[in-house]
Amino acid sequence: MLSAEQKKLLTESAERYSKSLTPQALSYLEARGITQEVASTFLLGSVVEPSAGHEHSVGRLSIPYITPAGVVGMKFRAIDNETTPKYLYPTGQKVGLFNVNDLHKHSDVIAICEGEIDAIVLSGLVGIPAVGVAGVSQWKPHFPKLFQSYKQIFIFADNDIKQDGRNPGQELAKRIKEDL
Repeated sequence: MLSAEQKKLLTESAERYSKSLTPQALSYLEARGITQEVASTFLLGSVVEPSAGHEHSVGRLSIPYITPAGVVGMKFRAIDNETTPKYLYPTGQKVGLFNVNDLHKHSDVIAICEGEIDAIVLSGLVGIPAVGVAGVSQWKPHFPKLFQSYKQIFIFADNDIKQDGRNPGQELAKRIKEDL
């Protein structure tokens, strides 16, 4: 559980990063259909002057995990196809569902997406409440309880086949479907 001070520091970092959105990050987002207005709504930003513990993320897109209690986490995405790993987290951070505020919207429908960017597109641009799961290993046994009141649940997963023949997106979709 994060302290009020930790949430305050994360919120300050997210707000500062969102004000520093670089042209490269804007271009990355625009290529995915995400407008500057939607990016602002989700406090997406660029790590230009990193907060303590975020030094390893300079030049990356910052994706804050915002809840009704405030910013509780941060994820950093490379915005080119060269940088690896694609995603970084601050040391010791636990990962949960992304965009949980959409669970509080009055709706009979919700989408569960593989990843934050797809959840942003569906929620911010299409208007379908959506949450994001950061991969098959991040789907937790208690998550299905969060979706019991919905009449329709859409699952959006990538169809990326890895070199070893695995398809993590489809594995995630299958697991979610079985659990729901």
